[in-house]
Amino acid sequence: MSQQVYGESDIGFSRRCNEDAIAWYQSTNGHNSVAVLADGIGGSKGGDLASQKAVDVCIDTLSPLVEKEKVDITELIEALNSSVAEANHQIRVARENDNELSKMGTTLLIVWMQGDQAFVANIGDSRCYRLFGDAAQQLTRDDTVAQAMVDDGSITEQEISRVPFRNVLTKALGTEPDVKAEIQQIFLKPSESLLLCSDGLTGAVNSEVWPSILAQQKTLKQQVESLIDESLNNKADDNVSVIIMTRQ
Repeated sequence: MSQQVYGESDIGFSRRCNEDAIAWYQSTNGHNSVAVLADGIGGSKGGDLASQKAVDVCIDTLSPLVEKEKVDITELIEALNSSVAEANHQIRVARENDNELSKMGTTLLIVWMQGDQAFVANIGDSRCYRLFGDAAQQLTRDDTVAQAMVDDGSITEQEISRVPFRNVLTKALGTEPDVKAEIQQIFLKPSESLLLCSDGLTGAVNSEVWPSILAQQKTLKQQVESLIDESLNNKADDNVSVIIMTRQ
């Protein structure tokens, strides 16, 4: 069972630089792959450096394992945790060595696909969705003030848009000495795909319309570009990054 992965990132309309970073790596036989997406904390200098460092560390750490035909679940979880810890450490060191970077940090989303399984590791509010049929199902939980308020019953999902500072992160890579990702195991059917994105997409294009947009495109590249184009048509006020991983 082979896989396909493709992604792109766009600066959007209101940002002066792209603080998103993306990368992916596939095994030479096409059976395994890993994708990483990070969104640097806006408003703090070094967001772009933090996101790129996070992506580079995770790809460097995980890509050798991708070439193994099958990775034991325990070994994989340890590798995911290790890559997150190393990325966090390197960002912390950069913060401590340069006062101008003292507040830099980033979200981090890692998706490892192996056969009919995927492992999703998440910190922050970059999201992973399962795409199947005419639906897009959110798999990750946002580490934000608004989501925390929903979780404790202070507000409902419908009231999120009215919450001041609703997008403020409650957890991000680089902001604390020790940060752990939420890791979950997903089982995929052959016709299902996974979509990774930064909040530039979710803030500009409702996930309910993604399937209809994607259905009009034949290739993975066209699908990714169609979502980014739609976000730009809607004047996305943040950087927009999208990666799609699919089984064939």
